[in-house]
Amino acid sequence: MTQFPELPDLPDPGGELPLATWLRRVSEDPTLPPAAGATAIQHGFRTLRYRLRDTDLRDLVAPGPLAISTLLICDTYVDVLEALRSFDDAGGGDPRVARIAATLERLARACACHEAEDFLSRVSFRTGLDRSHAGQTLTMMIRAGAEIFSYFRALWHHVLVSTRN
Repeated sequence: MTQFPELPDLPDPGGELPLATWLRRVSEDPTLPPAAGATAIQHGFRTLRYRLRDTDLRDLVAPGPLAISTLLICDTYVDVLEALRSFDDAGGGDPRVARIAATLERLARACACHEAEDFLSRVSFRTGLDRSHAGQTLTMMIRAGAEIFSYFRALWHHVLVSTRN
């Protein structure tokens, strides 16, 4: 997170559609440093797809109880799903990976804003999953998408630190 580059005009994580604002900028600004640019998000998608396909983390999307929990958590309206999917250059037609990425971004933003407990409570309430099971599923999703989670956690942390100074 400390290596996330200094950038001007970052979106407010508490503002309206911060992810949409950021994805638009990443799509349109070829001068962004690699750590903040499209290649970092694309790399995150490639590793997420690999882990969901070729490791034990495939249980997040394979038939079974963990996949059902993942579906419950990730099956919310995502206004920028197609914009996020555009970075999934190995994507194919399956939107589940982008849905997991969107959930990881929301969780990363909540963590950066010190609202992780509230996020987990909202997920538990919305899905009907108990907090411990929802937390375990989110932890598995972080393991699968560590690069995506880290990217957005660093982005939102950087924004909050730079606005305090």
